[in-house]
Amino acid sequence: MRRLSVTLYLICLCMSGITVCKGQEPEQREPVIEFEGNRVFSQQQLFNVADKCLTQYPRSLRGNPEALHYCMWKVKLFLGCQGYMRAEVGRPKMQASGSGEKVIVLVDEGVRYRLGSLKVEGTKLFPPERLIEMLDLKTGDVASGGVLQEWLHQKVRAAYADRGYIQYDQRESEAIKAKGRRR
Repeated sequence: MRRLSVTLYLICLCMSGITVCKGQEPEQREPVIEFEGNRVFSQQQLFNVADKCLTQYPRSLRGNPEALHYCMWKVKLFLGCQGYMRAEVGRPKMQASGSGEKVIVLVDEGVRYRLGSLKVEGTKLFPPERLIEMLDLKTGDVASGGVLQEWLHQKVRAAYADRGYIQYDQRESEAIKAKGRRR
């Protein structure tokens, strides 16, 4: 009986030793992302968008410049979907800090745009009103870049494809007005 308890004690000791070893492995640190210049969206909101993108990459690639650049493009898309159509997101700049690497990204949201008038020209297959009805935005709504892209590149394209037009060509023209003046 005594022999059995000694054996169990040694097995438990060995198993706990393995756990200790695992906890002592050097942890690979992810870069800390810091946004500067943002006035509308908080540091946390922008970080959440970037982090969601970065978590798609293996840990070893999260500090990779191409991965960071792509994820900052995703941050810019997020801003566009919130109506900040001309937001600027700078290139990530790596900076050494006491706790590891830090990534600094300059952000300028710009102004928030709303949908004014929408004009469709040159269509012969559909009346312009029919194409405009496919848009899920109305005059005065926040001009979401995502909704506009979906309308133009999916809904309108599908309407033409349903009529047998495989090749669909659209030309986007924007007249953005800020405070009553054309930009």
